[in-house]
Amino acid sequence: MPKVAAKATDMSVDVSVDTSKARRRIRGYIRRTENQVGPLRKSRDFMRMANAANFAAGGLPAGGWAPLDPEYAAWKAAAFPGRGPLVRTGRMLSELTSLRGQAFEVLNPLEAVFRLPDVEYAEFHQYGTTKMPARKIVFEPEGFAQYVAEQVEDHIMAETSMARLRGLFR
Repeated sequence: MPKVAAKATDMSVDVSVDTSKARRRIRGYIRRTENQVGPLRKSRDFMRMANAANFAAGGLPAGGWAPLDPEYAAWKAAAFPGRGPLVRTGRMLSELTSLRGQAFEVLNPLEAVFRLPDVEYAEFHQYGTTKMPARKIVFEPEGFAQYVAEQVEDHIMAETSMARLRGLFR
């Protein structure tokens, strides 16, 4: 049987690649990119904790709250013993640490908003008045933007992360 030698230029290789798995993954990435409700809700949980910490620390995380006027502070201590700054009934604090109702709303799958609580005096605390200094109650806590970015990335890449995890147990 004769041997046939092929030149390198005469050779061809057919390669067939199944891209269905990659296409399925890309569709998942796109689907999760278009719906960020999960990360938005996790951002709410971060803000709930930040708001609680803000009240516990007298507003330090939000830049610090000015002390109460001495006369008002004496009256408040007698009328509402044990209540910290900006807390009388606890309604505003409760709204900020639960972020239910108006204080947090998912507007659409890609957008949410944090608002002042639905109490008539929240705006006075946030922005101040001619007789009262501003004491921020709605603020962007340190590390918030990074936390949200990580949550969004984890959400988009969820399928890849799960596939890697499943691979560990095969």
